[in-house]
Amino acid sequence: MNEMSAHVRIVATFKNRLPDPDEIENAKRLMDFAVSFGIGEGESEEVCLALGGNEVQQTAALAPALAASLLEMLKHVSNGRGFRLIPIEPELTAQ
Repeated sequence: MNEMSAHVRIVATFKNRLPDPDEIENAKRLMDFAVSFGIGEGESEEVCLALGGNEVQQTAALAPALAASLLEMLKHVSNGRGFRLIPIEPELTAQ
């Protein structure tokens, strides 16, 4: 188990519920922050995540499709809507 996963607390997702007012406001702030820095405009972005009160920071590239997916999720939550992720499996073809 790495250092970050030791601090992760599992919470209920939006799969079966709507976001509460704090989550809606948080999503609005995150979306404003992301848009102000141009995240989601089609370029890979280098992002740094620092968890509050900890000196642990992680930096990673955020691919354009991931940035767009993150912004789409934030858009739904900031409008008070829940969402579900539907995984898509690769298809096997016989050639």
